[in-house]
Amino acid sequence: MATRQHSRQNRTRATAAGVAAGALGLLAAGPIFALIAGSGTAYYAAKKDDGVASDVARAVGDVALTTRDKARDINRKHQVVRRTKDASKGALMKAKDMNARLRISERANATVLSVYEGAIRYNRDHRVLEKASYAVKRMFRFAWKNILNAESEKSPSITGHYQTAVY
Repeated sequence: MATRQHSRQNRTRATAAGVAAGALGLLAAGPIFALIAGSGTAYYAAKKDDGVASDVARAVGDVALTTRDKARDINRKHQVVRRTKDASKGALMKAKDMNARLRISERANATVLSVYEGAIRYNRDHRVLEKASYAVKRMFRFAWKNILNAESEKSPSITGHYQTAVY
């Protein structure tokens, strides 16, 4: 029985370590790093060896579990979750009421549509996208010619091959 309880505690600690490291990884560097940090920390926390990485990972799990317990105590004492839900519901109701009275979403949609239509008219009248595309094409041709000139000074036989590929 003691072994089963100890095993459950280790799994809980490893899970907490993985979640904590994943959350910090997400904040620090995004979802890919969060996945790597969380799974790596959970793995090392679950290992039975006494290496430094495993000790640190288990310590992260212990801190996460202590933080969870403190958060539960604070919520029991101050009803943070219930109060937050109530405040959110009240704010949502006020926002819906304000939107109904002032037609905010309707006006925002009309504004976005007007701006979009204006951009299409401006592009049609002034050919902005066509000119930008032409400018980018000229920029790449200029850069390619400079690369070819630099290469031809190094090796004249290469230039002919690249010029026929581009032009």
